[in-house]
Amino acid sequence: GVNAVAWTLINSKANLNTLREQSQAEGEAIEDVMVKDRKALQIKDVIGPGSCGIAIAVGDTAFVSANFFHNNRVPTDPCERAMEVAVLVEPRLP
Repeated sequence: GVNAVAWTLINSKANLNTLREQSQAEGEAIEDVMVKDRKALQIKDVIGPGSCGIAIAVGDTAFVSANFFHNNRVPTDPCERAMEVAVLVEPRLP
């Protein structure tokens, strides 16, 4: 079976502030981070244990989320892996 998966998601109807408010309301662990020169949020356990999302700002009204999830059989920090995906995605953003 699959032990880990990475994916990206584009949200053109919300910004990082909206995402921060939503994540705080859901009790998720949030940290401000940078992906190269872009503001971003790191959200641990975004879809449950073993997951992490890095939401990268795209202007003032959108973000792209780079996500990673594993089923605890992969000995890795999901946020490190999500950041690897974010760094690969960032150069392709407007």
